[in-house]
This record gives sequence, C-alpha cells and structure tokens, in this order.
Amino acid sequence: MQLYETHKMPRPEIPFIFCDTFRCSRTHLCCICNWHENIEILMILGGKGFVRVNEDRYPVEEGDIAVVNSGQMHDIFSRDSMHYACLIIDRSFFLQNYLDSNKLTFAPVIKDPELFQMLRNFEENYKNEDSPYQVQMLRRDAMDIIVKLCQDHCGGEVFQKSETRIHSTIKKVIYRICSESQNELSLDTIAKDEGWNKSYLAREFRRYTGQTMIEFLNTIRCENARKMLLETDLSVGEVGRRCGFNDQTYFTRVFRKHLGKTPGGYRKEERARRGL
Repeated sequence: MQLYETHKMPRPEIPFIFCDTFRCSRTHLCCICNWHENIEILMILGGKGFVRVNEDRYPVEEGDIAVVNSGQMHDIFSRDSMHYACLIIDRSFFLQNYLDSNKLTFAPVIKDPELFQMLRNFEENYKNEDSPYQVQMLRRDAMDIIVKLCQDHCGGEVFQKSETRIHSTIKKVIYRICSESQNELSLDTIAKDEGWNKSYLAREFRRYTGQTMIEFLNTIRCENARKMLLETDLSVGEVGRRCGFNDQTYFTRVFRKHLGKTPGGYRKEERARRGL
C-alpha cells in the first residue's frame, strides 16, 4: 500500500515540519482526509472543531492536543472556526533514538498543559533560525515531547483498532482519487474494481471522510486547480480541463463553492495579495 501523503523534511538534521497557520471554518476545509507514516501532533490554538481519525470523530478546543498515529486516516474541520498548529516528526528520528513510531499508539486527544508548553517551546526554537544551536535545541525539544507522550499518553492496543477490509479499501480509494483526479472516475468503476457493493462503499466512504466520493474528488480537483492558477499562466478553461473539469461552467460553480470565489477572481486576488 502506498502512502497518500509523504513529507519532505527541510533539512536532514532537522527531521521535523512545523506550521502554525492552519485555520478552518464552516466554509473552509483546512485538511482533506489523508494518511501518512509519520506521527502528527496538533496544537489547538483557538476556537473549536473536530479531528476525525479513521471512522471516529473527536471534539477538540483551545488548549487541546490531538495526535494522529502512523497510518491513520484523518481530517480536521470546524463548524465555527479553529486555529491550530501542526508538528510532524519523521519516523527516522524515532528510529535514531531506539523507538519505532509505527509500533507506538498515542491517545487521540490529550489535555496536558505541560505537554502543550513543550510544544510551544519547540515552536519558539523552530522559528529562531538565527540561533547557532537551533538543531540541538529542536532535537532536545522533540525528544522531550516524545518521552512525555510515551510515559503519559501511550496506550498500546488500548487506542489502536485493527484495520478492517473496508478501512483498507477506503485508503485505496482515497489514494486512487488523489492520484487519478484528472481522469474520468465513477463510483461504479471504483466499486467494481475494489469488489464492493456500490451503495455500501459510498456509505462507508462518507462515514470515514465526511464527504461523498464526488465531493471528495471535486475537492482534490479544486485544490489542484488552485495551485495551477497561481503557478502557471494557463487560461482558466485549460486549468479546469487539466484538473479533470471538462465543463468550464461546472468548474466555475464547483470552484466557487469550494473557495468562495470564481477561478479567475481567486487568481487575480491571490496574485495581487502576494505581489505576483
């Protein structure tokens, strides 16, 4: 099974990714359902929302920490608004320190002010690029976080559910949609290829991802189109076609629903905002 998302670490000596700019709301889905091998730690900085892990949904609010374990399908959403930071620790760092993140299972939601402050310390040092000891401080901070998780919030099989056949199938369908989104895809074809009843697969896909397959496909296509609109000078129609929308009117309607702007309006506003 190929992983849907892979992570390119900025520097080999800093096998971490940190970002604190994620914001989601009723009209903005900030994280599309995905999975990856590396451990992901979310710090809820403001508001409240939900973290969906596999088929389970967990409410989170400011001050909470959510952990996505290796291989778990997940997405993040809010019915109001939520601001969160994300720390991803590469598996290589665990292995270098005689731990295997693939064999560890942490609690999905944690309320621990001490751990929250440790993450804040990591954030401060991550942004302090002028420090001659940044690498050493970050590796120290990451180990402090991992040890704290292992000592206080590691449940082994308590938090881990075995992967069912339908769970594995949903992963395969997500990967297929993401990798073939520019092509014609139909629920009938996918269900037949995977050996499932169409209605059952559609119902389970929505239960795991919160979206129908068409909604998920259109979300992926719109995200690809959004990037292409900013990175190329292709016409709006051509961008739509390359992303799988053969009808420009439909492309405009779906894109507006996804991002609140027409493709042309989004390109104009974002390029002006970024000074492009």
